[in-house]
Amino acid sequence: MYRCVMAGMLFLLFACGQMPQTHYYTLNVSPPKTDAAVFPHPLWIKNFTAAAMYDQDCLLYRSTQHEIKFDHYRRWVSPPTDLLQSQLTAYLRALGIFRQVSLILPRQQPYYVLSAEILQFEESGTNDGRGAGVRLWIELNRSDLQEVVWQGYVE
Repeated sequence: MYRCVMAGMLFLLFACGQMPQTHYYTLNVSPPKTDAAVFPHPLWIKNFTAAAMYDQDCLLYRSTQHEIKFDHYRRWVSPPTDLLQSQLTAYLRALGIFRQVSLILPRQQPYYVLSAEILQFEESGTNDGRGAGVRLWIELNRSDLQEVVWQGYVE
């Protein structure tokens, strides 16, 4: 009896196979060459915000319009709020359209303030294969005038 139990346990141990491998992903955005005018004041990029489901490192995907699934074996190297904020910061620094781009509140007045909310950041399955849905609400304000310089959706 003991041998049968041990043989059954060994069979189950070897039949289960390996654990799935976890894959990690990041974004690398290259800024275009530009001769755009430089804004005369520094830019402060505030921490990005997002709904709770977009503020974690698991990739999200939709198999239907109303169903969202979490893929625990495909992950971002950091939560999308941090990942997109760091990519946008690097992008704007390389673009060179602001005198300075900072994640820390500038001491110099006036300055521009950029805030962003992640509204969608997911993979979607389509008839043509895989696609991605990315949607942000971005606002650019000027600190001394308390006015909106630009606001809108970026997709």
